Amino acid sequence: MDVSDDADRLQTLLYSSYSADVVRQLERPLLDDGVPLMRMAASAVARVTLSLLDDEDLDVEDVTVLAGAGDNGGDGLYAGAELAREGAQVTAVAVGRSLHEDAFRAFVRAGGRVLVLDPTPVFDGADTKDLDEM
Repeated sequence: MDVSDDADRLQTLLYSSYSADVVRQLERPLLDDGVPLMRMAASAVARVTLSLLDDEDLDVEDVTVLAGAGDNGGDGLYAGAELAREGAQVTAVAVGRSLHEDAFRAFVRAGGRVLVLDPTPVFDGADTKDLDEM
């Protein structure tokens, strides 16, 4: 496949799979240049969610995000924060013992609520008073 034009590149990206190591190698130069990949991914998720709901003539109301400690969990929290700012009632279920610190803060500030399943959560560096205020 000739990937010299954007349409072919898009098809390659949509229908190919990459190992986590390859993805990290591809992301590293962008991250080193300060490209906010996590925020971009989260924004795309929120926009697609809103678009899909709009296509079905549904309003965004109650949203649940399953969030782990890693960057993918952070993506979900950032997307949940955007949806909360659009008026959704968003609850994140913390499926591990911690959450992505910056995304957790953004999510709580946007009005999101967190359901913690682990009785002894560890929010590394996060201000756990945010949890107490919910």
